[in-house]
Amino acid sequence: MSAARTSKAARPVKPRKRAARVAPALRRELLLQAAITCLSEEGLRGFTLQNVAQRANVSLALIGHYFGGIEELLQAVFAAVMFKMPAAPKAEPRSLEEATTQLMHTVESTFAPDYYSRDNLLVWLPLYEEMYLKGRIGRRLVAQEEQYIKAVARQIDAVARFRRLKVDAQQIAADFIALADGLWLHWCFTDSDDYSRNRETAVRYLELHIGTLRGA
Repeated sequence: MSAARTSKAARPVKPRKRAARVAPALRRELLLQAAITCLSEEGLRGFTLQNVAQRANVSLALIGHYFGGIEELLQAVFAAVMFKMPAAPKAEPRSLEEATTQLMHTVESTFAPDYYSRDNLLVWLPLYEEMYLKGRIGRRLVAQEEQYIKAVARQIDAVARFRRLKVDAQQIAADFIALADGLWLHWCFTDSDDYSRNRETAVRYLELHIGTLRGA
């Protein structure tokens, strides 16, 4: 009897396989993508923590851990689909060429294929609605867009200073973004996959105010 017990105890114990753990940064990105999909397919009415959690196959508590509440999650979605915020420069541009290069990089990011798409517009439509309604979340989204306008205005102002031009950089930046939005919306109504003309139109608008941005 004791021998049998000894034999059984002597058998090697197989270690349990641990479930694969997802790095926090990747987990946050996966949750954010689930939120973006939820917003694009169900609109604001269906954009709830419960629906996002169901799509991501996670608990509500996990979403709360990464984003807090529904307002913070919507802000995160807005930041993810908004035009890429120009990075604050460590130092002011030292030449006209450097200043125009920074601004053109922002233009190219605005018209990048992974952003300038019909699918992305489905995310923007409910965001536009929320901004229009001017509720608490809408006001937060407007404030985020204003920060983006200021960032683009700084780049426009840098080019203008090298050329000794007096311009309203803030207004030009706001108009540039509105123009890009309008071109994007119109392009979504067409059957064309080419939006290079839209990008060229946006560049020409900027050049009308601050001079050439190519080969400066």
